[in-house]
Amino acid sequence: MAPERIKGESQNALGTYTVSSDVWSVGLAALETAIGKYPYPPETYSNVFAQLTAIVHGDPPELPDSYSENARDWVSKCLVKHPEDRATYAQLLVCHRVRHLYSLYSALLIYGDVMQGHPFLQEDTRRNVDMREWVASALQWREVQKQQRRMRPQEPEQLHPSDTLRPS
Repeated sequence: MAPERIKGESQNALGTYTVSSDVWSVGLAALETAIGKYPYPPETYSNVFAQLTAIVHGDPPELPDSYSENARDWVSKCLVKHPEDRATYAQLLVCHRVRHLYSLYSALLIYGDVMQGHPFLQEDTRRNVDMREWVASALQWREVQKQQRRMRPQEPEQLHPSDTLRPS
């Protein structure tokens, strides 16, 4: 849940939901998918109120340095605490060189196909991924993790070893 939603609900303010809250959720989902766990794990907080306080008042979570600068930039634009400063969907999709122009039409005239999106999204369109192989390796990795947890439940879960979807 976006910080403004948590603050609004705690103050009984009903008008706190905007599309900007969805942008926060997209960024959080992308981050959770990348790191393989929720960035605000409940077991690390003494209670749910401490967890909600961290979301509202703590620094936003970030992608690890092992991800490209463009990927980290894209996620960070989603996870800005103040909704009025958070990127819009249009800003997330439009290349940074185009973002400050007044209209998409003029951007298309000036930049042509550069309008394909944020550099992170552009990188992803050029990546060749064998999805069958990746899914098979992800399922195999999950089974290994389950077996390891049964044997050693005190150890934290490891990140997926496959770097095939990570930009270099």
